[in-house]
Amino acid sequence: MASDDAAQAREGEEDRLPLPVSVLILLFPFAAQNAFGITSKLARAVSAVATRTIVASGGFPEAIAWPADVELRDVGVRLHYLKDRQPKLLSAISWLLKAALAQLLLGWEVVRMRREVDVVFCALGSYYQFPILIARVLRKRVLCMSTGLDAANAEHNYGMGMAAIVRLLTRLNFTCADGVVVESLRLAESRDLAPFRSKLHNGALFLDDRDVFSARVPLRSRRTSVGYIGRLTSEKGVLEFVRAIPLMAADSPDLQVLMIGTGRLDETIAQEMAGQPWAQRVTWLKWVNHQQVAEYLNQLRLLVVPSYSEGLPNIVLEAMGCGTPVLATDVGGVSDLIRDGVTGLLLSDQRPQSIAQAVTQALGRPDLEAISERAEAKV
Repeated sequence: MASDDAAQAREGEEDRLPLPVSVLILLFPFAAQNAFGITSKLARAVSAVATRTIVASGGFPEAIAWPADVELRDVGVRLHYLKDRQPKLLSAISWLLKAALAQLLLGWEVVRMRREVDVVFCALGSYYQFPILIARVLRKRVLCMSTGLDAANAEHNYGMGMAAIVRLLTRLNFTCADGVVVESLRLAESRDLAPFRSKLHNGALFLDDRDVFSARVPLRSRRTSVGYIGRLTSEKGVLEFVRAIPLMAADSPDLQVLMIGTGRLDETIAQEMAGQPWAQRVTWLKWVNHQQVAEYLNQLRLLVVPSYSEGLPNIVLEAMGCGTPVLATDVGGVSDLIRDGVTGLLLSDQRPQSIAQAVTQALGRPDLEAISERAEAKV
C-alpha cells in the first residue's frame, strides 16, 4: 500500500506544472469592450504569479488599460454586434466568417508561441474549439474561464436554438480543458457545470484597484439619485430601467439619473427618451475610461443592476468599493456580494414598476448610509 501511495504521489507531482510558468491568455475578439476590461483584470492577476503573460485578441480598445508587464498580440480581426448591420442575413454570414477567422488566428498564436508558453488560458466566451485543439496537440495545459453567462445571454438575445449551440460549444471546451475557473462559488453549483465539478476552481476577480475605487464623497453629499453603468443590451435589463425612470420621476421631483454605456439598444433607448420631459433628468454618457467610472460612482446614491443574467458583476464590486449602495437582481454571483439589507439591496424582478418602487424605497431608507459602509468594508 505504501509503495502504491508513493507512486500516486509521484504521478501527482509529475502532473503538476513547475512554477513559475508563462501564460498565453486568449480572448475571442468580441464587439463588447467590457470583455477586454474583464480580461485586463484577469491578466493583472495572472501576471502576479506568472513569469510572462501574453494576451492575444483582436482590435484592443484604446480605452482599456493593461498592466505594463503584459504583452498584447493583436490578431487583426474583431467581431460586430449581429443586430448592428443590415440586412440580417449578410450580418450573420459576416459574423460567422470573422468568428471562424478569429479561431484560426488565435490557434496560430498558440502554434507561434508553442516554445514560449506553458499554459493556454481561454478567457471569455465559448468560441475556442480550434485553439484548444491545437493546444492539446502541442501538450499545453488548458484553462477555461466560465462566467456562466454564455448560454443565458444567447437565449435572451437570440433564442433557445442559439443557446443550445453555445451550450454545446462550452461543453466541448470544458471537456478538453484541464481546469475551469469560475467567477463565483454560486456559479460553480449551476447545472451546466455539474459534469465538470472535478475541474472547477474558484477564481473570483477581486477589486484589485482599491485605491481608485474608494469612497471619496460621503453618501449624504451625493446629488445624483440613481445610476446604471454597463452594456446597453437586453440581458442587462437596461430597457426596463429606462422605462422605470418616468415612474421614479413621478415619486421623486428632484430625481437625477446617470447612465453610462453603449450597446445594441442605443437606438431603442434614444427613441424611448426622445421628446419626453423626464429625459431632461437623464445624463447619458456612451463611454468613459475606467478611472472615471470611480468618479461617477462617487456621485451616485444608488446603482441599479437589473440584469437577467450575470457572472460576478465587476461594476457591483466597484460600486461597493466606492460606498455606493447597489440594488440588483439576485442572478449569477450577485448574492456572493450582496446580502439584502446588509451589504446591498436585492430587486424582486425587472418590471419597470418593480424597479421604480424599489428605487424609491431604497432612497428613502434611513439605514442607506449604514448599508453603504458595510458594502465598502466587504470589498
